[in-house]
Amino acid sequence: MGMSMVIIATSGRSINLQTFIEKLETTISPEVLNRESVINLSLEETAKKDKDFDHNSTEVSLEIEDKDTTEIPVEEPLKNDNESRINGGFVVQQIVPYQVSLQSYRSNRWQHFCGGSILTPHHVITAAHCTQNMRPEDIHVVAGTLTWKQGGDRHRVLSKREHPRFSSSPKLINDVAILKVSPPFNLHKPTVGTIGWGSRNRVGESVNVGTTGWGATTPTLAGGLAHQLQRINYKTLSNAECSRKGFRVTDNEICALLSKGRGSCMGDSGGPLVTTQNPPQLVGIMSYGTIPCAAGKPDVYSRVSSFLPYINQVISTEIP
Repeated sequence: MGMSMVIIATSGRSINLQTFIEKLETTISPEVLNRESVINLSLEETAKKDKDFDHNSTEVSLEIEDKDTTEIPVEEPLKNDNESRINGGFVVQQIVPYQVSLQSYRSNRWQHFCGGSILTPHHVITAAHCTQNMRPEDIHVVAGTLTWKQGGDRHRVLSKREHPRFSSSPKLINDVAILKVSPPFNLHKPTVGTIGWGSRNRVGESVNVGTTGWGATTPTLAGGLAHQLQRINYKTLSNAECSRKGFRVTDNEICALLSKGRGSCMGDSGGPLVTTQNPPQLVGIMSYGTIPCAAGKPDVYSRVSSFLPYINQVISTEIP
């Protein structure tokens, strides 16, 4: 599985978003990614910095911040298996009705870049860093499919709202965004549906949860994006335990971890963290993690219960 993320450093390199996505499908320089680092993938407008920059596009700032090895030891890359389950996930066999793929058009094709979840017939929730500095008209949402490259129903994004206090520096916080789509989702179809999200109950530690996405299937991203939807099941951590494992999380975040070899990666950002009860409940929005992925460190999600007033305001009054 995979995730797009955001980072906290000034050393590193910047590449165009289109180039980055294309590299995801092939390989990314091992010397950049083949060490354990905290990483964030932020969409950053650079038109003011670069006179040759296309004002109708965005640029990805991909930066690595090395951690002291006494705090986060360097891990050996995990070896791939025959089913592309390098990050501990498994291929989903039935369509997840609330799961969507966020896509943009580049290089004469539609390209997945983040995940999201259907809240209402008109609205999707995702990570703010996925849509930051992108125009609504440049984003499409595909629902009701197992494979992001084909199938499903395509929807235009009419408007979007990132959380007003979203920030990616010096720390990624309030990483939540709402999109309004057209046409509305056809909830009469068995392959398309909403996810429960209104619970005010604060999820504690050791709760069984799962996440789905089309993100990268190798820790160093060399395998590119997954063609078919993947799922990982793991457990929540207390925020105190998550902090002890290397992340200074806030009360508005929730962490999940089971073991080394299981975790999200580039391309999973914005996707759902759900309880395994029936029906499932949306409790988190994929925000950030580590590179290499699934190296035994937690994945960090925006805690949905902390953002209920914001979500309700946006879908009822701002972009109803």
